[in-house]
Amino acid sequence: MMMFTAFLDASGKAEANFRMLTVGGAVAAISKWKRFEKQWQPVLDNERIKVFHMTDFAASKGEFKSWKGDGDRRVNFTQRSTRIIRENTDKLVAVSVDLEGWELLNHRYLLEEVYGSPYAFCGLTAIGIVNKWAKRRGTNNSIEFVFEDGDEGKGLLYDRCKREGIEPIFRSKEKAIPCQAADLIAWKNRICATEGAKLTEGDVARMEAILLSLDNIRVRPSSYVIMSRKSLLAMCRENIPIRKPATVVH
Repeated sequence: MMMFTAFLDASGKAEANFRMLTVGGAVAAISKWKRFEKQWQPVLDNERIKVFHMTDFAASKGEFKSWKGDGDRRVNFTQRSTRIIRENTDKLVAVSVDLEGWELLNHRYLLEEVYGSPYAFCGLTAIGIVNKWAKRRGTNNSIEFVFEDGDEGKGLLYDRCKREGIEPIFRSKEKAIPCQAADLIAWKNRICATEGAKLTEGDVARMEAILLSLDNIRVRPSSYVIMSRKSLLAMCRENIPIRKPATVVH
């Protein structure tokens, strides 16, 4: 039986005042991931980059400090890296959640008790999407899930996964090189989700432009989920218990 691995990473933090938190990545056969690593590492070595961090790349910090203002170099690197992702993955997935909406609704509904945290929620939802895709292919019993080890709240995600009979693996980007690709996918989707959240329902053209910006990393099939405040409210009304009023002791 062909074995598959999903590599996932998070982008955005509640305590850093991000509008959205995203967990994203890709799933592929192990043979494809091996090919990915053989193609990915030389690109980094050529640019003298030890480990790819999308936040540093976007802000021209860390190992990318000297790249600031060098548009041609950045475009060339992006094109090469996204092409490698497209050619060596079977499905992309990203789940974004509105952090302010989560916080507000958590005061009324037992969101935290059910899902643990926005990170755990996004991680669980991403796993669910991958498993549904795998079930249609008849490979759902041969998938392992690897999450980047540096994301906060992994304990809550691990506990929720164990309840579902899933044991996620947590590894650093140095040891799990495909997590570097997941970092790029999660970051890109978080930016698009954040921009989309600012739009009104009439901004169709702008939304189309935002979605088109994902095309350079998109493969078929792809699943990008954005849980806006409205979407979270609908989910809570249908599935999440309401908090009981606190009992006042006199």
